[in-house]
Amino acid sequence: MTYQPGSRPLEVELKLTFPAEARALIDQQSALQAAKPEEKHLLTTYYDTPALALYKSGLTLRMRQSGGQWVQTLKSRADGRGLAARRGEWEWPAAAGRPDFELLGGTLDGAKLDPEIAAKLVPMFITDIRRTSRRLELDGGTTVDVAVDEGSIRAGDAEEPVHELELELKEGPVGPLYRLALELHSDLPLLIGVEPKAARGYRLSTRQAPQAQKASEPKLDRHVAAVNGLRQIVAPALGDLLGNQPAAASGDAEGVHQMRVAIRRLRAALVLFDPHLELHAATRFEDELRRLGRVLGEARDWDVFYLETLPAALSGTSHESWRRLLDKAVEAERAASHRRLGNEFARPALTGLALGLAAWTEDEAGVLDGKAMHKRLSDLAPELLDRVAGKVIKGGRHIGRHSGKKLHTIRKSLKKLRYSVDYLAGLYSHKAVKSYLKRCKDLQELLGQINDAAMAVTLVKKLSHDRHLDLARAVGTLEKWSEKRHHKALRRLPDAWGEFRAASPFWK
Repeated sequence: MTYQPGSRPLEVELKLTFPAEARALIDQQSALQAAKPEEKHLLTTYYDTPALALYKSGLTLRMRQSGGQWVQTLKSRADGRGLAARRGEWEWPAAAGRPDFELLGGTLDGAKLDPEIAAKLVPMFITDIRRTSRRLELDGGTTVDVAVDEGSIRAGDAEEPVHELELELKEGPVGPLYRLALELHSDLPLLIGVEPKAARGYRLSTRQAPQAQKASEPKLDRHVAAVNGLRQIVAPALGDLLGNQPAAASGDAEGVHQMRVAIRRLRAALVLFDPHLELHAATRFEDELRRLGRVLGEARDWDVFYLETLPAALSGTSHESWRRLLDKAVEAERAASHRRLGNEFARPALTGLALGLAAWTEDEAGVLDGKAMHKRLSDLAPELLDRVAGKVIKGGRHIGRHSGKKLHTIRKSLKKLRYSVDYLAGLYSHKAVKSYLKRCKDLQELLGQINDAAMAVTLVKKLSHDRHLDLARAVGTLEKWSEKRHHKALRRLPDAWGEFRAASPFWK
């Protein structure tokens, strides 16, 4: 079953979590004193088929009971385009505790549920929540519902507690919502709540670990204003950064990788728009992104070494015993790097970074300078791309003579160029962009191989410093393999650089 809605009512919601002991502090916040709280008990049952037909279609169906009344709600999956989740939401009063499928047909553009699917729907999980809500009037005509939810999610014998602060946009621009969240975050131990209750419930009912998600590309219109283009670039990267945190926190290597990609994409966006950004704010964000990138990078390096380099270098029966000796040592280093990453996720810095970036880019006055604020992005794009590409070209002169450190710097500049091209591709001919982008990717892949091989040597040497002599021969073999791979990639570098330099800049 598939469903692609046309015009749909949108729910825009930001979720923050807090430790149970911080509950009393929330009611004391001055920002919440302007509205009288309302208390509700919400008992909600979510329905799907045993094969998860609705969930796989991007839909959730629930029945909620509160004060003797029933409400039937259908939601679409969040679009992933920003920090505050945006999803379609439809609600109907219901007469009983089981979904009325006839209600769905008129709202889903006339597309009714398949009767076979409807007949198979069963309760999947339950949320039992005590909600304290307030409606606040903020700056700029923005109205926000602030809800404190406490309770639990239950699926069979599995249960998770809920301690959430939800900010739901009811009217107006989203910027004031982010600023309210920042104000609350400055006084309370709040963390971004990435998974909605429905996602947590499905995870409990299926016993599946959180899954990584691929980067979502912005699709910019040729007539988009520069400031809106920046927002449409930053928002999905922030969504990807936070959306992959549950998988990364569970130890999933792809989740770590995708969070690192999101960090790089955010840094690339700041570099691309740098000539027109407010300097001090952009620098602070860049510094924090770089710091977080280092923590993710350490875990990613050990993931690649353990999951890719080690099996490739020591494959074959003659080396299997050596690999077993190395496995424990490498896995210990990898586990330690993931523990450090988990500690980072438990700190408030990531939440502050995400809220700060979101609030800053939604600032109607201060995100771009006066020269760029009222221009179309297509008018600025040539100058922006020239600057990013020029840094790669300048750094790559006489590339065959460069040290590994210098090549790593060129690789980082090339990644920023590649992401910048991705961002602005919709402003130009697809054919011209595709040709240029291929040259970027080919060179980036080769520089990545050189960097991975060099990193493998670095990590091997780290192992050899304080390990027992029983690893000496295995470490030596691995180091020799990595150095051979490194030199082989270096020999191919001048030709790949020549191909890249021959590519015609499509923006000129």
